[in-house]
Amino acid sequence: MDKRNLLRMLLSLFAVSLIIIPLATSGVELKEGETSIEIEEDEKISDDVVAASGVVNLKGEVEGDLMAAGGQVRVSGKVSQNASITGGMIEISGEIGDDLRVVGGQIEISGKVNDDVFVGGGNVMIKKDARIKGDLFCGSGTLDIDGDIEGDVHIGAGEVSINGTIEGDVKLQTDKLKLGEDALIRGDLDYSSREDTTSEIEDKVEGKITYSKPEDRRGAGIFRVLTVNKVARRIISILGMILVAIISIALFPKKIEEVGRIIERRTIPNFLYGILVIIAAPVLIVFLFITIIGIPLAIFTIFFYLVLLYLAKVLISIFIGKKVCDVVKIGSPSSLIFSAIIGVLLFNIIGLIPILGWILTAVGSIIALGALGVMIFAWFNNVRKPKEETTEREA
Repeated sequence: MDKRNLLRMLLSLFAVSLIIIPLATSGVELKEGETSIEIEEDEKISDDVVAASGVVNLKGEVEGDLMAAGGQVRVSGKVSQNASITGGMIEISGEIGDDLRVVGGQIEISGKVNDDVFVGGGNVMIKKDARIKGDLFCGSGTLDIDGDIEGDVHIGAGEVSINGTIEGDVKLQTDKLKLGEDALIRGDLDYSSREDTTSEIEDKVEGKITYSKPEDRRGAGIFRVLTVNKVARRIISILGMILVAIISIALFPKKIEEVGRIIERRTIPNFLYGILVIIAAPVLIVFLFITIIGIPLAIFTIFFYLVLLYLAKVLISIFIGKKVCDVVKIGSPSSLIFSAIIGVLLFNIIGLIPILGWILTAVGSIIALGALGVMIFAWFNNVRKPKEETTEREA
């Protein structure tokens, strides 16, 4: 196996284990809602908490670990141990007793974290009031550090702005680095960027400054693997699938369950139906384009076809997650959102395995596509039958 793929898979397995291992233990409180979950200021939970919803708002206290997923996640209360969070917009203004692990689109950290922070996102802001007692590991599009960090900092980002105090060493790869007036790095700075700005920032660094051009980083092991584009693409892909899964479950919970039943009962026929859809749709699109008059319908068909292909990946992920949760007995039997999160993570891990992983994810997606096609066809027939019966009566 290629070393890069192996390393990515191991890193992904590590990330998933951070969620699954705590859940495999006893004392987990699962909170799930279609629109919002709120833990009030006076509420204190003595167990680990798993929360999945459109909006998750923690104002109270969790004495164990927190695992949360949603379109918006806000933590203004206290988490005594680790917090693992994924979402579109994430705000951490409370206190995290141990590690903080975050994946999201826009992330703001203005609270206190008593150990390490692992963060991946589009835009990441470490606000002025933030205090991180451990190390910071970040992969993002942009990163602003205005708060204080007591440990070391490891960064891969498109643009980096530092205007706070970092007690340890800083290692970063970026397109653009800026150190503000209040910036202070007490340790060493080892950075790679398009421009050498050492002369402009040397008064902000107490330790040794080492600059290297981006091409000099070739063969630099894990740092090269975790380049900005690769990290961003992986984060956006996983986050997008999770959000689509949550929205789909919130809007069509019964239909999602129905697709799961179709996948399980008719696996081989569904695979054949999926192959048929993959072959027939492009042929239909080409035919519509040839007819000229059918061009608008062809464009709509392309869009619909791409949506179906993407939904197939999401649906097979939910199915996988549900089966895994049932086997290891984590979450509640009706917890589709939690199953979706686990399933999406596992689907992406499997996809990192060269050849075999690609085959398995492709076959699974084709089966889900066939099941989705069966359900849509059945719905179309149910809609058409009453109209035919009405026409016969009028005749």
